[in-house]
Amino acid sequence: MIKYFYNMKEEVYPKFLLNSAQILKLIFRMVRQINQSLGKISCETAFVAASIAKSLPAGKKITPKDAVLLSLFHLFGFLHFFGEKPVRLSELTQEEIYHSFLYGYYYLKEMSPLGENAKTLLFYDKKYDESLAAKIPQLEYASLVFTASSIQALLDATKGNYFSADFQKYGFSKFNQLYLLIFRKLDIDKLISKKIIYDSYQQDMDNFFDSIEFSAAETEQLFKLMIYLIDFKSTQTVQHIIHTASYAVSIAKLKGLPQTDVNELFTAGILHDLGKISIPNMILESPGKLSAFEYRVMKMHVEETESILKNVVPEKIIRIIISLRFRHGGEKITNLC
Repeated sequence: MIKYFYNMKEEVYPKFLLNSAQILKLIFRMVRQINQSLGKISCETAFVAASIAKSLPAGKKITPKDAVLLSLFHLFGFLHFFGEKPVRLSELTQEEIYHSFLYGYYYLKEMSPLGENAKTLLFYDKKYDESLAAKIPQLEYASLVFTASSIQALLDATKGNYFSADFQKYGFSKFNQLYLLIFRKLDIDKLISKKIIYDSYQQDMDNFFDSIEFSAAETEQLFKLMIYLIDFKSTQTVQHIIHTASYAVSIAKLKGLPQTDVNELFTAGILHDLGKISIPNMILESPGKLSAFEYRVMKMHVEETESILKNVVPEKIIRIIISLRFRHGGEKITNLC
């Protein structure tokens, strides 16, 4: 169904009314909801990578933009294979890890603005070689991404109270030592560590997303990536979201509404049920009638949608979503505007 939108003639093409920074903010929040264990690792790794990347010396061939996208997306293959299941990476087999990174590489290469830099994931277990990295930039990216990932694991294990000797336990010797050195200088007063331990780095990431630029084509890729990300949790939900947006566009055109209204309805239709990614699949995709308890849990997706959209999505789009709630079972999103 999503192909429907991308095969339409330009004059009737519905536009998604969020920019790249807003889409990334939504993706960042969605990753945390789809799988709490993998989402925590991904988002904290992205924060560490952003902190390091912004302090890189001039002349580095890698960009903070791709470094952070790779860090945030590096576990997408694991999301595909494990969905909402709790995952401890240390307990996975080498075969499971290899297949997850391999899938992530192909997925990101085709479905994200990263292109060939998605090859970074194939170097997840490779020792850093400066001369080779000069020829293969993805090896340099890998060193930064997996340094950030190892730092995240260290901070999680020590609750931020690490010592110099602890760095020997997490395999940092195989990475470019520059990235570890930058982190230790930045974290001299445990400012990064505290933000991770107290889960207070959301605004830092929002500011980072506001600071990076994407082309129109890259923004469209991010939009598609956001939709396909829902499929990691629930195919039924992503189908419902796409159908809702499709029907909204079709009805709006039959009524002769202007293109601006069509675009707003399309955007609201795509966003209106994002909170369902936080609902357990046994309830979300239940083939039968829900029990009273299950129905109460299902209704929590309204509040979860609020949590994802708040302070990101324009007020007018939110008002459309609220009106959808009143027409769809009387549910209401509060405190959004």
